[in-house]
Formats: sequence, C-alpha cells, structure tokens
Amino acid sequence: MKRLLILLCGALCALPAAAQDIILLRDASEIRADVKEVDERSIAYRNFGDETGPLRRIGRDRVVSITYANGEKEVYTDSADPSASASGEAYGDDYPWPPVSRSYRIGDLFSEGGVEGIVVRVDALGRHGLVMSVCGDWLAYDTGIGMVYNQLLCTDRNDGWANQCRLERFLTSAGLSWDGFPAFAWCRSLGPGWYLPAIGELECLWHFSADGSAPRNMGQMIRICKRINELSRTYGGEDSIDWFFRLMFFWSSTEASGEKALPLVWVHNRTRSLREQGMQKTKPLNVRAFHRF
Repeated sequence: MKRLLILLCGALCALPAAAQDIILLRDASEIRADVKEVDERSIAYRNFGDETGPLRRIGRDRVVSITYANGEKEVYTDSADPSASASGEAYGDDYPWPPVSRSYRIGDLFSEGGVEGIVVRVDALGRHGLVMSVCGDWLAYDTGIGMVYNQLLCTDRNDGWANQCRLERFLTSAGLSWDGFPAFAWCRSLGPGWYLPAIGELECLWHFSADGSAPRNMGQMIRICKRINELSRTYGGEDSIDWFFRLMFFWSSTEASGEKALPLVWVHNRTRSLREQGMQKTKPLNVRAFHRF
C-alpha cells in the first residue's frame, strides 16, 4: 500500500511538468507556457500554470522553436515580422540579428556580421544566445534624471533590449538625449543591437564560476571577474573590472524604483539588500554591453 501511494504521488507530481509547452528564444532562454495561437507574426501564450493570467504575445522572429506538451516540436527558421515582445509591447525597429555560421560554447569569441563579443549564454545546439562586449566602462546608470521624472520604464528582469527600447521611446517623446543615461549611452555606442542587459541576463556571468552558481563570497566573485578579464584580454579587449579600487558590481538595466536600479552583486549578507532593493542610479559601476545572436 505504501509503495502504491508513493507511485501515485510521483505520477501526480509529474503531471503539471508534462503539460507545459516550451518556447525557446533566440537568446537561448526558455518560456514555460501554454501556447494558445501561432500566426505569421507572433505567438500568443499564457505563462504555464496561470490559466487566468494575461494573454501574452511574442514576435515570431525571437523564437527558435516550440516544444509542445505532447512532444511535437515546431522549428522556425523564417524571418517573421518582429511585432511584439514577451510583455506584448512593440520592439520598434527590427533587431539586427547577426549571421551565425557555426556552433558556439560559453566563453568562445563570437565574431560575425560585425558583432564581436564573449559568448555568455547559448542554446543546446550552440546557434543562438547572448554575447558580452570584450571592453567595458565605469559609469552611472543615470545622472539623476530618473528621479526627476520618476517613471519606471525598465522593469523587465529578463529582457534588456525591451528595457532599452522603452527608455528610447520615453526619451524621444520627452525630447531628451541619452546623455542623462551614461550606461545605456555607452552600450548603444558600440553599434546596432548592443544594449544594457537586464538583471536576469547579467546572471549569465555566473557560468564562469566553478559550478555555474552565484558566488557566495568575495573570493568567488573575484575569480569570476578574473576569468572575464582574462577572456577579454585574449580576445583583444581590456581589463575593465578592477576589484582592488572599485566595487565588483555590474549595472543591469532593471529598475527597482525611480532612484534605484538592480546591480549584479555577489551573495553576501551585506549585499543581499542591494540585490533585492537596488542601488542609487547615480553611482558608477561596471558596465558591459550585451548583444543577441
């Protein structure tokens, strides 16, 4: 009887996982979803387990494949119209996807179509993911202009490009320049498609730790920073991360409030509040730009 109950519980626990659809994006991230509709331009879905939640829509150009709950798989190799992001908002101009001629691994140099950087996230086939710039800077998130307007625009935790597009629309409508947002301005200066990553994208840097998890102390964080500097030098970049005289934090584009944004920090009692509540945007931190492929 006891064995029967254990088997029954195991079967019941397995049911929800078997009922989800997996949407694989071109930045190698996944959305666990209940897909409702697929057309020529976009895919409509609800987050898995949230049947009463909002119907979301994502542009087909951002999707590599959908693996349905029944095991069937649809792969998209066409160039669909980039009509929507995961939040349902228009992305604006077509994202400048670079060509991909081979498979890549984390830590490789990606250099195709004028895009060059360190691969920090990649899908199982090595054909889609994220690259990080081989150079960096030490800049403020903004100069205090965010406190003046007090509008939360960059709230996405996993899509830095969407954050940057929303900020661009705001600056255009308000007649403002990028000068008030130094970290964003520097990333954009690298060329089309480069952006300040969201906090979830920045966490890809944990892949450079020994076990791929968030560092638990300063020593582990230093080892990650050393590895990033080493790869940057190898690929013709620079040592932009200085752990002797500067904080080893990185700015993400994800806002916490009008005054604060989320930095990438190591897991430590003194920094846990910064990880959850953010840091003053006017404080300079490490900045690295990301690009999708």
